Amino acid sequence: MSYSKYSINLQKTMRDVILKMNINKKQFLLVLDKNKRVIASVTDGDIRRSLVKKGNIDVGIKEFANFNPIKILKEDKDEILRLMNKYKINQLPLIDKNGKLKKIFFRDEILSDSPVKNFIPVVIMAGGKGVRLRPLTIETPKPMLEINGKPMIQLVLENLKLSGFKDFYISVNYKAELIKKYFKKMKYFDVNIKFLHEKKKLGTIGALSLLKEQSFKNILVINSDVMTNINFDSMLTFHNKHKSDMTIGVKKISKKFDYGIVLHDKNKVVEFQEKPNLSFDICAGVYILSKKIVKNIPKETNYDVNQLITKSLNLKKNLKTFQIFENWSDIGNMKDYNFYKNVFKK
Repeated sequence: MSYSKYSINLQKTMRDVILKMNINKKQFLLVLDKNKRVIASVTDGDIRRSLVKKGNIDVGIKEFANFNPIKILKEDKDEILRLMNKYKINQLPLIDKNGKLKKIFFRDEILSDSPVKNFIPVVIMAGGKGVRLRPLTIETPKPMLEINGKPMIQLVLENLKLSGFKDFYISVNYKAELIKKYFKKMKYFDVNIKFLHEKKKLGTIGALSLLKEQSFKNILVINSDVMTNINFDSMLTFHNKHKSDMTIGVKKISKKFDYGIVLHDKNKVVEFQEKPNLSFDICAGVYILSKKIVKNIPKETNYDVNQLITKSLNLKKNLKTFQIFENWSDIGNMKDYNFYKNVFKK
């Protein structure tokens, strides 16, 4: 396949770039040298920033191009989507060991061949009081606390949108009107948002009983304070492959235990471990549930996810865990919130 309409040489100008972008409709070009090696990239954002600074449409490409573009050496769809999500880009060039262009991957083309293309709905759980983040949450619901100028629930939603999700439910209870008002005035999201309004607190999973339309086969559930670049496409593929009734995202964490551990068998000492690091797989606040699991949630009852898991195990349902290797953080307390704000600033 020829990628000539997505590439340009360094000797051209901004005017040439704009004309070519109008043809390829991707708002993106790769800059190649005479040997077809990728040396830079140009986006519409690069053009706008240059125009603001210099106001000259006839400047050379070298004046505004990005000479440190993200590139890959191996065709790996999961890694490609991870990098696209991490760097918020919609295209990624594949190069050979000499830097020559082999292929260009586009987000929309990858997602069109993805399990997410079925547009399974997403429920973002946003009804909690955020007690551990007081006094910040006395006037502001936790999902609306800002990180880098945006409410954390907006960051969660934008990340899911990048992965191809379109249909969202947001469960609300505490200071619900503030959340609903915010999203109703934000028209640019280009996704479908409905609200599950808990008249009384329904626990960590009970809000799913408010879903009136149950035409879905599976549904993704995520807490509004979970920041992660998990590959949701891989998680859904795993869920479907194993015919899981409920797939629970888990994250391995290690904690240093401040006591010496004595291992023994019938009072005979076998081993002594001095202040060991203990590892656990914790529930990460990300789940994929089948329709039949959702139907087991009692109507308008305070119901937590641990109760649903226990009930499902008793009913011999097929429950699986999906290991999250990517970045993950649960912003549940002031320490985590301040840490994450600093990460975003950097």
